[in-house]
Amino acid sequence: MIIMANTFSATQYLKDILNAEFDMEDMGVISFCLGIDILYNQDKRVIHFSQQGYISQILERFHMASCYPTSMPMEGLSHLSDFHNKGDTVNFPYRSLIGSLMYASICTRPDISFATNKLSQFLENPSPTHWKAAKRILKYLKGTSDLGLTFQASSSNIRLHVDADWASDPTNWKSISGYCVFIGNVVALWGSKKQNSVALSTTEVEYMALTYGIKEV
Repeated sequence: MIIMANTFSATQYLKDILNAEFDMEDMGVISFCLGIDILYNQDKRVIHFSQQGYISQILERFHMASCYPTSMPMEGLSHLSDFHNKGDTVNFPYRSLIGSLMYASICTRPDISFATNKLSQFLENPSPTHWKAAKRILKYLKGTSDLGLTFQASSSNIRLHVDADWASDPTNWKSISGYCVFIGNVVALWGSKKQNSVALSTTEVEYMALTYGIKEV
């Protein structure tokens, strides 16, 4: 159980109540939870979240620990589609890899959110091209495994940013919306999703993206 409060006395008060009813072990300041490394600097009132250990595990799991890193998680989208020969499909753990990347993308790595979301659309019948694109994300994580989110107590300004492409999906001409919410200079909430209907103009696609962002927040 993770206990959080605005003051140390409030935290201690809750722990005393729980300790009176249950056998408890106080493990001190949290440093790790569900694959997320947590570094807290009480003097500077800064907390940092990363998944360096988790990323190392999935690199080992998919035999990419010794790969050469890349500077971008994805190339252009023109080569990604459902149209390919059925014989091109091979037996590889594509669904498992996308699931592993998805967890990183929703916890501490917004920089791979779009690429992971795009590749998750091909879970049913992935081709070697999709598998290669997924491994490219691993190569990107290899070189950026130490990146994460750093929050400061003074960061109180909240901003919402939204954007969208226009008809990027060649199969149905739907667009993709994206949004991110900043607390200070750090992104705290983010997402990427294909729009439900086909936008007929750039104005419409941006309006739909704004609606999506406000609804999610």
